[in-house]
Amino acid sequence: IEGDPAKKATWDDLADYLNRDWTDADGVCYGPAAIAIDAGYQSEHVKRFCARFTTKDGVRPIHVIGRSG
Repeated sequence: IEGDPAKKATWDDLADYLNRDWTDADGVCYGPAAIAIDAGYQSEHVKRFCARFTTKDGVRPIHVIGRSG
C-alpha cells in the first residue's frame, strides 16, 4: 500500500486490502491467517492500527521491527 502512514486514508486502504477475499489456483477462497507490519518507521501509527484493526475473519495484525544479523 503506497501512502503517507500519518494519513488515515492510507490505513483505510490497507484495511480494505487485508479484508478482501483471496482465491487460489484451485478456486478456494480464503483470508490472511497472520499479518505482521514493520514498525521500524512511523511506529506509533503502525501500533495504533494494529491495536484497533481486526480482519473480518478475526485476524489481528502484530507490529514487528527487524534487526540485522
